[in-house]
Amino acid sequence: MGKRSKLIGVVLALFLGVLQAHSQVILFQDSFEVAGSGKWSLNATHTIHGRPCVPSGENHWVVNNDYAGVTVPVPIRNTAAQPAAIVQNPNSNYLHIVSGTAAGAGVNNANYSYLAPGPNEQYMAHMASDYVTTGLTNVTFSFWWLNWANQDTSGQVFYSIDGGNTWIKTPNVYVADTNWKLATISLPAFENQAQLRFAFVFINPDAGSAPGFAVDDVMLTGSTSGTPVANFSSNKQTVCLSQPCVNFTDLSTGGPNRWKWDFGTGLAQDTSNAQNPTFCFTALGQYTISLNVWNGNGIGTPEVKTNYIEVVDCNQPPKANFKMNGLLSNTITICAGDSVIFQDTSSGQVSSYYWSFPGAEDDSGFCRIANDTNPNVVIHYPCAGSFGRDTTYTVTLSASGTGGADFITKTVHVQACIPAVARIVGATEQDKSCEGRCLTFIYDKSVEDEFYIRSKPTLTWYFWGIDTNALDSGYTYSPNGPTNHPTKKDTVFTGDTNRVCYADSGTFQVVLVAENLHGKDSTVYPYKVSIYPNPTVEAIVEDENLLRGYSTSVSTFERYSGKYCRDLTEFDIFNGDSCCCFNYYWYYLDSVTGNIRYDNIRSPNSRTTPVRPEVNTLYYVLKENYNGCRALDSIPISINLRYYAGAPDIFTPGTGASQNNKFYIFGNQITKIDARVYNRYGQVVFETKVVDEIVWESDINPVGAGWDGTYRNQREKELDPGVYTYFVKVWHENGEYKELKGNVTLVR
Repeated sequence: MGKRSKLIGVVLALFLGVLQAHSQVILFQDSFEVAGSGKWSLNATHTIHGRPCVPSGENHWVVNNDYAGVTVPVPIRNTAAQPAAIVQNPNSNYLHIVSGTAAGAGVNNANYSYLAPGPNEQYMAHMASDYVTTGLTNVTFSFWWLNWANQDTSGQVFYSIDGGNTWIKTPNVYVADTNWKLATISLPAFENQAQLRFAFVFINPDAGSAPGFAVDDVMLTGSTSGTPVANFSSNKQTVCLSQPCVNFTDLSTGGPNRWKWDFGTGLAQDTSNAQNPTFCFTALGQYTISLNVWNGNGIGTPEVKTNYIEVVDCNQPPKANFKMNGLLSNTITICAGDSVIFQDTSSGQVSSYYWSFPGAEDDSGFCRIANDTNPNVVIHYPCAGSFGRDTTYTVTLSASGTGGADFITKTVHVQACIPAVARIVGATEQDKSCEGRCLTFIYDKSVEDEFYIRSKPTLTWYFWGIDTNALDSGYTYSPNGPTNHPTKKDTVFTGDTNRVCYADSGTFQVVLVAENLHGKDSTVYPYKVSIYPNPTVEAIVEDENLLRGYSTSVSTFERYSGKYCRDLTEFDIFNGDSCCCFNYYWYYLDSVTGNIRYDNIRSPNSRTTPVRPEVNTLYYVLKENYNGCRALDSIPISINLRYYAGAPDIFTPGTGASQNNKFYIFGNQITKIDARVYNRYGQVVFETKVVDEIVWESDINPVGAGWDGTYRNQREKELDPGVYTYFVKVWHENGEYKELKGNVTLVR
């Protein structure tokens, strides 16, 4: 053989050695292909959560290969086809829940019903036999499952370590999936057990859709090595000094052919190579016993049992102690409705036991727990304290022997373990807004006090129809959102408070999912959000180029002019007339501060209003409908800085247009004036140096101003019709000077 072949042989031997040293043992396997229940006890009546499971009620466990649902009279969804990883897929035999009503109608796939009132029924299917995991590590229970029931505790897995008398819940629940998934459970409590078995439990929900809990390809495995695993027992562990001999029995696995015992005395001669030795202890104390074993593969995993043998003076009292669910701690925390296995671990000679559970009742007195005299006791704690508060119960074990008695007290901390509740602030109200606006949604923390929830939840929000362009960073998006708008999709949020924006009108749903250590809750708000369309508005102006000091009219272009919303009566609203009403808000921005101003707008809340800008101004109009949705437009008005002054050539006192019934000097920004009017004889019939007495500036009628065609404006001295001559000197605000000369005809 060449060097290369030898090297390959060495590597292969090492590889096979690793496989042999770390092999996996299949303790239990079932793909349900054998007709009937096979290795399972279906519809058992064991007690969990303080109530017995029912053998047959609304639903029950079956094994078959039915996958087809029906559409009438009640829709029952098909059970999903199995993936390639499941034995004899896609429609192999499987263990599942079926509704008694549906089964009676010939529908036997995974489904369920929820018709009965009162406490939800519980249905159990458990292994028919126990399995030994002594000497194994990484003990794992695996299975494929699906369950679409709408209650987050409907699918559960339990285990037992005492032959099925007591059942302990594993941490997870198996819900909310219509497709097959692989689950694995590996807990330290599964290891080194002489009586381990598992059960599937379906708790009938209050609502939901098929399929119900379904299971296939169940397997229980553990890891061992090719070398043996040492283990042993003895005929007694507490030894009276007067009767010190103990018989040891080898329980090692893996085919050992050599043994080495050490009895913990510290003396070299106190060992043995026998398979099942007898050893006599000569002194009081605790002794750690160890066993090493060998087979053809070499030395195996040793077994060391610390303080396994205790030699006592039977004339002295024992030392009381016990485990709670396998733990030696002084306190254990459980959820209301769970059970605790109390196991005596007292040292010394014990001839009798007495357990006491004082005060183990809630405020109503319905949860009292009896005393017991057995060395191992299983106690169910159905209640926490009132108002969901955590409650501590004491447990005392008294151990008595020929030399006296001893006791120890420990505590059981019972929590309410109430699952999360999903509720939004303002849950009963519809959130209404307008296109382009944002809404804030807040998780209602008051449910925690209302339902006595102590475990804080994590929150997941689902929004439809939102504008993802208006989001803050840091959010993730669901891949299955609507595609009719490039900037919107189903979006997933977290946190107590979320602000989202809506670009389009419509009605949208919101979903909140809350989950804590004890369960998950989801709430769908199908019509939570109503988004209304915004109105349209177009601003127009009568004259967009004004002389300074003049006014003009701004308005909105309306195809239909309805009522003002502010003027609606209750009768109008009752008749639905609010659909076509609007309010208007005119304003401009201060050029220095940027603040909103209305001072040169005569009627800022009307469709049409005069405005009198002093400088170039951009006027805004906000149009608002009954739902508070708004549209904005603007119109610019520029100011002509030219200064103007002029006079008419004819006027008719007391008649005609307002600008023609007196003689005025027309102009803008006139700050000083000297005006005289002469008759044909050169006499002054009117004169003034007061601007307000003769000037018509802008488009506002100067009340009391102007020459009225009488001698010096004395009503009783009317002047004859004819031609009069005026001479006027005008100064504008910038100092510009003008002279006006001419004739004006007075007509009566």
